[in-house]
Amino acid sequence: MTPDELDAAAIKAQAGDRDAFRDLVIATQRELAISVAAHSASRELVEEILQQTYVTAFEKLVQYRPQGTFRPWLRTIARNHLFAHWRERRRVAEIDADTLESLIADDGLDGMEHHDERHERESARLAACLELLPDRARTMLERRYCEEQPLAQLAQQFKRSAATLSVTLFRLRQQLKRCVEKST
Repeated sequence: MTPDELDAAAIKAQAGDRDAFRDLVIATQRELAISVAAHSASRELVEEILQQTYVTAFEKLVQYRPQGTFRPWLRTIARNHLFAHWRERRRVAEIDADTLESLIADDGLDGMEHHDERHERESARLAACLELLPDRARTMLERRYCEEQPLAQLAQQFKRSAATLSVTLFRLRQQLKRCVEKST
């Protein structure tokens, strides 16, 4: 569908025509899926984001102003859902990492007050060491370990082989480890 045809269908859908909304979904689903897949780590995530996007689009369709921008409007909704997903994953990963670190670090010899202080110092050292890395290296680490992107997908994004990227990630982890240990 052309942008004008999408707008015409959007106007009908705004008036309550569910078939027009179905037509909008059919006309935009493939392109939107490709756009979302370019920034997603799994097929399940793509499907989840698409579903959330179309639910949001349906709920907020009355806010859409037909100006030939229906596709970009949908991509913006999808992008917002992706950002929300990544923020949540990062929050959960931080909680999981904190829990794991606590279990490893707490060998029963330290009191909790010492553990909390030590944990805060270690986290601060790690954050400082991450800041010393070049932007590209930080992005690699974030995409691999926070966003959990598959190695093969990450290798394509950085135009490297999976084996080369694996070695690069290992070296970056070692560099961070040395930096954290040196700053103690």
